[in-house]
Amino acid sequence: MNVSATGVAYGKPLTVTGKAVLSGAPMKAATVSVVGRSAATNTWELLGRIVTASDGSYTFSFVPRSGYRLKTEMPATADRGYAQSPSAVISVQPQLYGVTPVGASLAVAGRAKTVSGFVHAELGGRRVKLARADGSTWTDIVETRFDAKGRFDLTFTPARSGTFVYRVIIPSVGGLVMKLGAVLSTEVKGSVAELASTNPACFGASTLLSPGCSNPALAGLLLPTTEAAALRFDTGGSYSSDCWQSDKFAPVPVCRFGSTSATARRIALVGDSHAAGLLVGLKGQLAARDWRLDTYLGVSCRWKDTNPECLPRTQAISAALLEQRYDVVLVTGLRQPASSTAASAAAVSDEYSAVWRPVLGTGTRIVAIADNGYLPATDTLACVTNDGGRNAASCVQKLSTLTAGIDPLIKAVADNPGTTLVDPTKYYCTLGPDGACPLVLGHVVVYRDRHHLSGTFALTLGPYLAADIAEKISQ
Repeated sequence: MNVSATGVAYGKPLTVTGKAVLSGAPMKAATVSVVGRSAATNTWELLGRIVTASDGSYTFSFVPRSGYRLKTEMPATADRGYAQSPSAVISVQPQLYGVTPVGASLAVAGRAKTVSGFVHAELGGRRVKLARADGSTWTDIVETRFDAKGRFDLTFTPARSGTFVYRVIIPSVGGLVMKLGAVLSTEVKGSVAELASTNPACFGASTLLSPGCSNPALAGLLLPTTEAAALRFDTGGSYSSDCWQSDKFAPVPVCRFGSTSATARRIALVGDSHAAGLLVGLKGQLAARDWRLDTYLGVSCRWKDTNPECLPRTQAISAALLEQRYDVVLVTGLRQPASSTAASAAAVSDEYSAVWRPVLGTGTRIVAIADNGYLPATDTLACVTNDGGRNAASCVQKLSTLTAGIDPLIKAVADNPGTTLVDPTKYYCTLGPDGACPLVLGHVVVYRDRHHLSGTFALTLGPYLAADIAEKISQ
């Protein structure tokens, strides 16, 4: 007896060949049994019977599901005794398919990263683990089991920056020998900001600028998190008490960021929580552009409200802007809800116009930043956070759904010479009648709740938003 290989990949066939002879003569039409002692059960099993050809030869193929000690045998008959071949030991090794990331990849310290892949479905329920190279040894860092379809997700959180080597390992068990996956080299950045500073391709807000954009180095990374409770608080620090007013009606604090040079362009950022959410991305762009940015940010009352409770804040902001005579005022705020009428939206636009005109009269430019869209329901983000984000890439909303509410800033800009509009929609939605808005772009979750951008996405948006603002200012 001979075997086609002493080691075979799980799911691949093995061929047993041989010849039966009696007193040196070929045995034609003799029945030969192929038996094997399973490495999984340590018992002998009948694997199959074949009938020899005219020259006494036989061939048998099968797909082994464990390792075996194989032999062929013929039972005793009235005219001859029992016969068996020498045995041969074959090993069976599971195979890994579609493992991502492959080769070199990126991660962020303190943020989860996932290595995924699959094996034959018959291996569902068996163990698989991820190990990290620590010098000359391998340290197991996470373990899971294949699901019923043979898929696996090994999620881990690097603790520190540096370059580390990992590999997927299927331990030897159930008659199968150990499988060592390919080596994966991962460069761990100390923070999301550090990762963003390297300008990785197809990361966050840059993704839609290049249709079909994909960056394999980011595979297995979904920032900031797929935990619903933690996602809500991904603000990038834009709502610290020093620079944010959480009292609906109290005067807002003023904070200063960016260039300290005498030649710096003096800019104010005025608005509500949507304006504050953009600050995390803009802060990193200020020094290079020689911009000095003062912020006037607070919840609820915007720089346009005339109701008695909000009027003191509106008047205080207007007085500060008139006194400072900024070169540019950036303003943004939430759009009207989808249930709002065109007439009520127009009334809000008129309120904006009323407070803008005195500031425009001093020679200050006003740049309005169009508001982002609204998710249709509070649980829409469950598509991203459920099942550890496994299906996050398929979570998409229609542009028409997200922008159903009217943005009053657009009409206010149209009504006031000296103002201009920056519309970031192209960075998180494809435009046009069939426009679509993925909830994950370039491995970054776009929204942290129904109508606020995540701090991580806002960080990636910063360079593009600043460039658009600069373009409008120069016109």
